[in-house]
Amino acid sequence: DIWESSDAFHYMYLETSGDISLTALVEGFDASQPWAKGGIMFRDSLGASSSYYSMFLTYSNGLANQRRICTNCDSTLYGDGITYASVWLRVSKVGNVFKAFYRPTTSSDWTTYGEVISIDSISSN
Repeated sequence: DIWESSDAFHYMYLETSGDISLTALVEGFDASQPWAKGGIMFRDSLGASSSYYSMFLTYSNGLANQRRICTNCDSTLYGDGITYASVWLRVSKVGNVFKAFYRPTTSSDWTTYGEVISIDSISSN
């Protein structure tokens, strides 16, 4: 799971630097846990307690903007139960400022979601 002060999950990663925006289409998935997640995450490192900023579609609980602002800190979550069978997700990073968005597959409009936040430890990654 990706929660509290330490994570254990499967992922694919890409090393980046500078300002970047990543976009992903998350389509319906099968899971045994209601908080199973698919989406985009920026991390300070691959360590289990690394700081991170993310935008997910969960299996049963809808959209989730989740983050850990420092190594070994607890994760926090913004989620309001908005659910989709499939949805476009985007996270942008400008300097050390992160912002999350979503767009239903039936729309061309992006909506800001969750908290715009600065995470200093991820600024150069």
